[in-house]
Amino acid sequence: MSARLRGIAQQTEEIVAAGAYRTSDGRTVSIAAAVEAARAGTRMYGPEPVATPRVDPVTTAFEVTG
Repeated sequence: MSARLRGIAQQTEEIVAAGAYRTSDGRTVSIAAAVEAARAGTRMYGPEPVATPRVDPVTTAFEVTG
């Protein structure tokens, strides 16, 4: 990975940890609520198979018009 990409990744980690970042014009943008929502919605599954819900078959149709 290039040094530039490593720098971007490091900045991203710092922004997420801080919960906010400063724009080029000096405004502070809070991302704390979005980060917390992402964490709350994240699920971790172990190495065992994950059950998938059964779904009814559907018919898909495509129509191409001029």
